[in-house]
Amino acid sequence: SGIWTDRVDNRTEFMEHSGATHSVLDKTPSSSPAIVAKQGYDGLMRGRTVVIPGMLSKLLAFAGELPPRRIALAVNERLLRRTGT
Repeated sequence: SGIWTDRVDNRTEFMEHSGATHSVLDKTPSSSPAIVAKQGYDGLMRGRTVVIPGMLSKLLAFAGELPPRRIALAVNERLLRRTGT
């Protein structure tokens, strides 16, 4: 259970520590921490065990379940690769 926070606009720490700065994902729109916190709280109050804020995050979460793991990992690697390489 929890809140999916990968698209929260906290690039200054998470993206740097993960090595994903200057990647394709670093250039996609993201939500502010306040919006994600509110959506997570609202979901909690409705009894949800998982909250995925934002349509892009929902799409990525769903799409990640479709292909075989080997293909999903290759796609993730490509998305997290530094741009220009």
